[in-house]
Amino acid sequence: MIKVTIAYILDFLGATLNIFLLLILVLFLPWLFLWYIHIQDHTELINNSDDFKLGIEMISDEFLKNLTPAKDLSYAVGLVTNQTSVDQKVQKL
Repeated sequence: MIKVTIAYILDFLGATLNIFLLLILVLFLPWLFLWYIHIQDHTELINNSDDFKLGIEMISDEFLKNLTPAKDLSYAVGLVTNQTSVDQKVQKL
């Protein structure tokens, strides 16, 4: 009788521990992930204009001249942008 009661208590404690660990996993790990993202310095990667250029900065007059057989700039170009419509210097296009 005592052995059965101890076995039930141990099973109950084991199940309670499993639920507690699951709650920690579900509730604590997302906060840990957000904290890790917060402490990372991503601004250096985003603001480094030497490594990354938007599409509008990549279009030069020479590139546009090479698009036509006459090698001149006598044509219209359509530009499709997202909702912000800004260039690398955050100027409205």
